[in-house]
Parts: sequence; C-alpha cells; structure tokens
Amino acid sequence: ILKENIQNIGGAIDTVKKLRPVSFDWKEDRESAVGFIAQEVEEVMPYLVEGTEGRKGIKSTGILAQVTKALQESIEKIEVLEKKVKKLQEV
Repeated sequence: ILKENIQNIGGAIDTVKKLRPVSFDWKEDRESAVGFIAQEVEEVMPYLVEGTEGRKGIKSTGILAQVTKALQESIEKIEVLEKKVKKLQEV
C-alpha cells in the first residue's frame, strides 16, 4: 500500500449538505456544464481545491468519496428507521 495515515471519513452528510451543485456556462466557450463552484467547495473542504485564484479546480475523487460516505451514512439511518417502523407496525 502506498498510502499511510488512512482514516475513515466521518460526518459526511453534514459536509455534503454544505455543497451547492449548480449548472452553469463556461465564459470561454459558452459550453454548459454541471458541477460545483471551486471557491464554494474551498470554504467547506479546502484540501479538495487546487490552482490559483484565477483558475481553480476541484479534485473530483475527493467529492466522490464524501458523497459515497454520506450515502452510506444515509443508508444506515434509513435501515434503523425501517426497523423502528416495522416494530411499531407489529404492535
């Protein structure tokens, strides 16, 4: 393994809730796109933004990891709630 200090991501739902997915047009070529505004992502997760003030980019694999963890956390909450609902229905 080429990685060290590996730690699980926690609190991803709260982090993902702070992100603002947007649609936009690039100024250079008027191409339409969807994604995030790097400066806004930088406020939430500065380690995922690279580049200079004039041109910043987002490390999309980092966003994907956060969204995946948020989905896993959400699934866990749903499963707990489903069990509670099932118990209430049995009464």
